[in-house]
Amino acid sequence: MRMQKDNHCVEIRPRGSQGQYTLEQMQILADDMSCATVEQADAINDARIAFAAECGLPHSRPNEVYRLLGHKAAFINSYKETITEMKIVDALLADRSTLFSSGYEDDRVNRSHLHELLKQYGEGTQQAYAVCVERAWDKYCSAKKQEQIDKLEQTVRPMYESTLSALAEYARATRNGMQYYARELRDANENAPDGQEAQALVARIKKWVPDAALTENRAVDFYVRYFSAFMSAYREYRRLKEDHKKFEGQYMKRDAEALKQYLERRKCLNKYREFCTEWNSHSKTTFEVIGEWSDCSNVCDAEYLKKSVTAYLKATRGKNVPDMENIKEALQLARNAAKHTAFVFMLICIQKRDCIAARKDGKRDFSLDEVPFPENVYQEKPSAEKQRKARLLLLLDVCEFFHDDGETVRDNLLYFLKLHGYRILSEEEAELWKTTLEKYRLMDDPVSLAWRYYENAQQCLQFDPSDLYCCEAASPVQIDGFRALMKNAAFARYISGKSIHIKLSKELKAEYLEEWSSDCPNVTHIKAICRKTIENNEKKNIDAWIEKWNEQSRNGEHWMTREMNSDELYSVLMETIIQQRLIKDARDILLKKIDELMP
Repeated sequence: MRMQKDNHCVEIRPRGSQGQYTLEQMQILADDMSCATVEQADAINDARIAFAAECGLPHSRPNEVYRLLGHKAAFINSYKETITEMKIVDALLADRSTLFSSGYEDDRVNRSHLHELLKQYGEGTQQAYAVCVERAWDKYCSAKKQEQIDKLEQTVRPMYESTLSALAEYARATRNGMQYYARELRDANENAPDGQEAQALVARIKKWVPDAALTENRAVDFYVRYFSAFMSAYREYRRLKEDHKKFEGQYMKRDAEALKQYLERRKCLNKYREFCTEWNSHSKTTFEVIGEWSDCSNVCDAEYLKKSVTAYLKATRGKNVPDMENIKEALQLARNAAKHTAFVFMLICIQKRDCIAARKDGKRDFSLDEVPFPENVYQEKPSAEKQRKARLLLLLDVCEFFHDDGETVRDNLLYFLKLHGYRILSEEEAELWKTTLEKYRLMDDPVSLAWRYYENAQQCLQFDPSDLYCCEAASPVQIDGFRALMKNAAFARYISGKSIHIKLSKELKAEYLEEWSSDCPNVTHIKAICRKTIENNEKKNIDAWIEKWNEQSRNGEHWMTREMNSDELYSVLMETIIQQRLIKDARDILLKKIDELMP
């Protein structure tokens, strides 16, 4: 947004790249933007205050809370040491738009500009009125020669200013405000028969101010050129005065709905976490395997199980080939665990893999009395991500092999989580969990907690183009250019920050985070950081895309015909990458906190 200041433009904080909406979407949005009730607003404030208190942060004054709870990703990166309890993690995961708001930041960033602009109108309403009158006359005379101005100063100005002064006095007396009478004059002008606009305007004015000096031969000129200029300055003053008021959080109907969903998600996470904590405290960590073995010598579909074990051995260490007889014997041992067969079989494969694998001497030793949890959850190699996924696949294959029902699968998965923890380590593992939970109808069961943690970590931290600072107000980049680039599949990895070609120093990322987490970031400094980042990265084939876009603009194919500024686009692109990296860091922090804090 730009506002006029002495024939120069002062930029007010632009809200990044803006989305375009259909008429139907705009209607829905308008309904969502209707004001929340006082009770709903109080409930939202209570939720924000309660969260700040849980984190041990200042919360006695509303603006303290707004100052701290701006951008979630920035908060998590900056205040990770305050995340000391699982209830805080639950709140962060459950939140979408209730706890955090950039409204206070926008107010702070804009306030200095607004203050300087407001100072032009002097102190108080009377001085502001005088400034508006002066500006109206200056604009009225702006296209005239000096000799014309000198003549108008003597004949026209007194008439116009006295009429305006009388209208203003009448507006104060009736408390309707000048904007009310501006609308009345507009209606009189527009509804008058052709050629009778002057009579209609004078009649309307003299209805309010009978002794008004305005004559019919000057009425249209007064309204169109002078009064309109006054109202333009007057509206700017009123808008500045309104925007410069002390910040107060304003909540809409959609915010109330978001609060409801936040509380439901948090309640669910808390309920499932309490169940799992209680279950873990009473479940065993050692399984006895002595006794009457189930005879597995005639296992049907033995090749299915051999294939599964082979895949596990290959994924976790490489070259071991299982022996079918060894597998059967291990399975016989595991069957003593009854419905926990799948989990115990997985434990045997983890701790006795050398016995599972075929040996040249043909020896094997499965004379086990018990199978305990391993002292170290993971072996040194391969990565924990690979080991965890391979073990989960093996466990599920055994469940499938025995046609286990949902309850049995659930118990085996609970033991899996007890051993490995509730932090899912990869997208592939998350997808495997989702498929399994849906297959066995366990999505609404506490065993879904790990998947819910992972899924909420993705959903609660989303990149939003409107949070960018490097967009120039109303530029082709802001209006639709950058969103078009984001939709281009060729640049997906580049924009997401996942490309290996993108180099971002820890220093620049930390520098950006410091600004992003403040309540009043220096936009100029942010732009400088992003320009530095450009220097460390090749522009690749994005220049070709920009040229194509500009050519289309010149041909009238885009809504805005102006060409896109490449420096602006690259600054916005680098800022996007920085924010994406910080968002990923925030997700990792939350997921690591689950490992640290979940019993």
